[in-house]
Amino acid sequence: MTEKITIKADETMKIETQADKIKKIETKAYEIKEEDKVEVETALYLQLPGREYSKEDLVKKVKEEWRERFKRQNHEIRTIDIYLKPEERKAYYVVNKEISGDVDI
Repeated sequence: MTEKITIKADETMKIETQADKIKKIETKAYEIKEEDKVEVETALYLQLPGREYSKEDLVKKVKEEWRERFKRQNHEIRTIDIYLKPEERKAYYVVNKEISGDVDI
């Protein structure tokens, strides 16, 4: 035998209101405040047979090339994008989104 359940309109509103409150609480639990964000220190190493390069090593090579080949100063650098091609033993770079070249690795 099936039992019929009757819910009054005001009880339905109470249930919906409680469900909304639960959703808001769940949403707040997942929000990350700006002051809670943490900077994570990372390291990158490229390992080749008999050689290892850190991110800093590669940036240094690009900056040397920037000064020697383009006769520019380090303070003019705003961005450096580096693309590694270990099979070619090259690191391709783009400085300030406009000047590109490559260095041997």
